[in-house]
Amino acid sequence: MIVTAGFTATAASPAPAATGREAAIPGFLAWARENGANLDERVSLKPIPGFGLGLMAKAPIASGERYLTMDEGLLINRERILADPKLGPVIGQLAPWMQRDTKLLLALFLLHHKYVQGERSFWWPYIRVLPRDYRDSPLFAGDETMSLLEGSYLHWKIRTDRRRFRQLFTHL
Repeated sequence: MIVTAGFTATAASPAPAATGREAAIPGFLAWARENGANLDERVSLKPIPGFGLGLMAKAPIASGERYLTMDEGLLINRERILADPKLGPVIGQLAPWMQRDTKLLLALFLLHHKYVQGERSFWWPYIRVLPRDYRDSPLFAGDETMSLLEGSYLHWKIRTDRRRFRQLFTHL
């Protein structure tokens, strides 16, 4: 996987002292490098207030310049999830429509690696930098926010996803 800049980036202001998942960034970056990722030295992974973690440019990056490459071994996709020796057989017992739901498969994969395998998991350094909650996600928008979105694609998408998640929860 290759990520290129579609804009000219500018340097960012320094971030506050690392806490929580931000403290896991050095371990995550070392793990990623050991497993085939390369992050250009002009870019760093930092907390972005109001947005979580993100890539920040420390120096200008021209449009089209490569600043991140990643080995396919670091991609979590349907094939990797189904090939997991512990999780794959369990997924094989789910209803066929559930086996095709990539969001469900990803959720099960991450839950398994976080709560069952824990620190033994190959994916542990990645899991440690994931958000702890998703309160800022549109999926959890309250009635007031939803009324402001009435008639928009986002309103439709949130309602659709909520119905789908309720259905998945009921079946699991």
